[in-house]
Amino acid sequence: MTAHLAETKKIIYTAGKIAMKHFAHLQRVDIREKSKFERVTTVDRAIHRFLKKQLPKIYKAPVLSEENSVRWKPCSTYWVVDPIDGTTNYITRIPFFCIGIGLVVDHVIVLNAVYNPVLNELFTAEKNKGAYLNGKKLRADHKLPLSKSIIGISYSHSQASIQRAGRIGLRLRKTVHNTRHAGSTLLTFAYVATGRLEASIAIGPITPWDTIPSLLLIQEVHGPITDFSGKPYVIEKTKNIIASNGTDHARLQHIISTTR
Repeated sequence: MTAHLAETKKIIYTAGKIAMKHFAHLQRVDIREKSKFERVTTVDRAIHRFLKKQLPKIYKAPVLSEENSVRWKPCSTYWVVDPIDGTTNYITRIPFFCIGIGLVVDHVIVLNAVYNPVLNELFTAEKNKGAYLNGKKLRADHKLPLSKSIIGISYSHSQASIQRAGRIGLRLRKTVHNTRHAGSTLLTFAYVATGRLEASIAIGPITPWDTIPSLLLIQEVHGPITDFSGKPYVIEKTKNIIASNGTDHARLQHIISTTR
């Protein structure tokens, strides 16, 4: 384990403690409506400030998150964080949320850390060094045919994304065993790396913090990641994502790409 990952783990565990201190104890004053479908909490902001301060001490680079995206200036090397991915779950006391951290160097994802503090599950990955869950190496060897597969579906708050997710979900249910929309895109991708899900799709528009902190986990277990047309994932450019553990990826991509 490199020093970068070891220090990142310490930081994300501390961020998890901040989240758990306030989980199930939020007051109305702690929650702000960002839009009709989005809310942010004082805990999101507190973790954002903590990560923004601590991560550059590990690797000197700016930190991008949803909380500072308006002022963000594009660059080639940066940290990407989601202070709480699954804020609605967090607010409503549903224990499916996480803190996500990714490090991008010269437009390449080199480090991932995704932590669910409720279950104390930490997913980590380093470029060319494998992916791990609580220190145990992950292998994408739990593969089922599509007919027995469970597929994760994530989408944005736009009406076009929601409607497309509905159409794709209906189409998939004719072929796969089941689908899941759990409210945390990063955890859903992490579950693909563990084999808990055979694949997950993210219907754009997607943001860096929606995806970058988890995708290296899948890459390190040699799972394919493509857009809906089957082209390989390109960081900062791919608009829609299909990530799988290799189970019938081409067939899954065909079903999604031909759904209108």
